[in-house]
Amino acid sequence: IKMYKNKQELSPLEISSLREIYEEYALDRGKNNQPATVNEDLKKKCALLLSERTSGKINHNHFAYTIIDTLKRNNYTKCSPKQYSIIEEALKLVGRDLSTEEDNRTEIISDSEIDLSLASLSNAIGDGLFEDGDD
Repeated sequence: IKMYKNKQELSPLEISSLREIYEEYALDRGKNNQPATVNEDLKKKCALLLSERTSGKINHNHFAYTIIDTLKRNNYTKCSPKQYSIIEEALKLVGRDLSTEEDNRTEIISDSEIDLSLASLSNAIGDGLFEDGDD
């Protein structure tokens, strides 16, 4: 700073101390070079938003897509709370939530497990099992 602002030359002692500080920080940077873990939940949410980009439910130029591009470059390892909230907001605009999608899976049962008696069919109708899901 002294050299650039005041156009002064650095003394040999100042140059030496700068080199020592730089070496210390360069060595520390090498020690902390551990691979970061991928946030799988975030990656799924981003993939869902990318798949819905052309559906018309959300503007294809929404800011969430800029965030997703940044996250993709960093391999989904770092995401600030503000970025995460924007992605959550975009998911609400799309109208889909991964947690509810995973909970609403249809269970498939075999023919031997189906009870076709008249009473069981009547109970199923009473419970609303045969209603159309397009309410």
